[in-house]
Amino acid sequence: MIVVRCKNCNRELSSQSGKTQCCGCSNMTTLVDDVITAKDLGKVIIVRNLPKRKHKDSLTSEDLAWQEARKQRKVRKLDFDIRWHLHMSKVCYNIDTKKQRSWLNN
Repeated sequence: MIVVRCKNCNRELSSQSGKTQCCGCSNMTTLVDDVITAKDLGKVIIVRNLPKRKHKDSLTSEDLAWQEARKQRKVRKLDFDIRWHLHMSKVCYNIDTKKQRSWLNN
């Protein structure tokens, strides 16, 4: 959160997430989140500037090492299409031979 003061009108502006704050004087000091704009920035004083909190990393070093090892793993390519055709050709062959045998028996 940032708090700034305009020297022209002595109005203090504090940042709010997603909301624009403006002093309304001739300097037009404007504050949006952590961005300060004005016609003359020399007439603007930063009263308070609190740094954003850094989020604590939720992954442990063991988790990160496991992810790195997993990322370097090789991917095996399987050719399902050829296996399927071979399987279907055997099935079709068995069906054809059964038809021929039944035809021969009649």
